[in-house]
This record gives sequence, C-alpha cells and structure tokens, in this order.
Amino acid sequence: LLKNAPSAIVDNEIKYVKHAFDTLKRNNLPSFKKKHTAKKSFTLHKKVESTFKYENGILTIAKMSFNVGKLRFLTHIQNIKIITVSKNPYGYYISVTYEISDMVFPRPENGNIVGIDWGILKFASDSDGKQYTFKRGIQYQRYLRIYNLLKVLQARLSLKQLKNTSYKTSKSYDKLRDRIAKLHMRLANIRKNFLHHLTKHYTDNNTVIKIEDLKPRNLLKNHKLSRTIAESMFYTWR
Repeated sequence: LLKNAPSAIVDNEIKYVKHAFDTLKRNNLPSFKKKHTAKKSFTLHKKVESTFKYENGILTIAKMSFNVGKLRFLTHIQNIKIITVSKNPYGYYISVTYEISDMVFPRPENGNIVGIDWGILKFASDSDGKQYTFKRGIQYQRYLRIYNLLKVLQARLSLKQLKNTSYKTSKSYDKLRDRIAKLHMRLANIRKNFLHHLTKHYTDNNTVIKIEDLKPRNLLKNHKLSRTIAESMFYTWR
C-alpha cells in the first residue's frame, strides 16, 4: 500500500513519471514498468541527514531497516547521495552512489589508442590484432550444462501448465519457477563476468577506445542469430 511506503519513494516515482512525459518525442505514451517483467527496484535520494542511517550493522533507509552487517563503504554515511534497493531471484541488493572529490582509481595516460570491432564468431577484434571469443573467455562447458538444464526445466514447466490449468496455484509451480529464474540469473552473471574482465583489460591498457556503433534492436530481428546476439550483450558492452 502507498500509505506504508516512505514518502521519498513516492516523490521519486512522481518525478520519474513527469520526466518521462516531458521528454517524449512522439505523440504516444511512455513505457512504464511491468509487474512481472520489469526490474524490481526503487531509488532514494538523500534530502536530509536522517534519510540514511547506519548503526551496528543496521542500514536504515527512510522507514525501512536492513541487516547488512559490517560494510566498509558504509562508514562514511554522510557522503552517500543515492541508494537503490533491488531484488533478484537470489535476494536483495543495495547499490550506493557516493560523492567524492577525486578519482578513486586514476588511469595512467599511456597514449595508447585502440579500435574494437564487434562480431558474432569473434566477440571482439581490436586494431592490435587480438581477438577474444565468448567460448574461450569462460568455462563454456559449464555454461552449456546450465543452459541445457534450463531448457529441460522450461519444457517441464510448460508441459505441466498445459496438462493442469490450476498448476500455477501450487507450491511446486513456484519452486520450479524460482529455480528457472535462478538459472537465468547464473547465465547472465557468467556473461557479465566475461564482459567486465574484457572491458577492464581495455581500460587499463588504453587511453582512447573506439568501438563499432551498432543498433542491437535491429540485429535481434534475425531469429536465427538472435540468441547469439543477445548473449553478446553489445548494448552493455557499448
């Protein structure tokens, strides 16, 4: 209920809705979060000193309290400006935005310039002659094993829904659905881990990076290669 939610959350959502209508370029309505497909999260901005509190391992955000234990980055609570609380199949996560005066990790100015071309067979081919593939960058056999298990569980879930129309109200349906969601999350984390390692390699060794500009939405229209293109996460990579 809205009366139980902190007023700061409601204020932020009203601002986001106003910004969505103000930035419309066409005569249509903006796309809002959907109940079952959207990311479950909310964001709070610091308005007064009492918005965020951290004492004895308890993080208090407006009216809500979270037992987060001893975290080193929460010692300077006065520097926190934004906190986002999100939920995924594995639990709740807190993202913190700090205000700092200097760069935390300054990069050396070595003058190196690299150009990167994105592809399907070769994930990245740079101007230095190096090529990186998704299959070699991760434990691909483990990735395939999780993916094949996911297909089996999804087929099982679909078959049970067809045979029993009241299956969605059972506990076994919730357990199977949660298991499928966790497998999706594991696959996404494996892809993100590969992407983070590759981008860190380029940012650590180059001053200027130029990459190919593509539109992933148009590429996904090819149904034969849509899975491979989606796994490449070109939008996140860019």
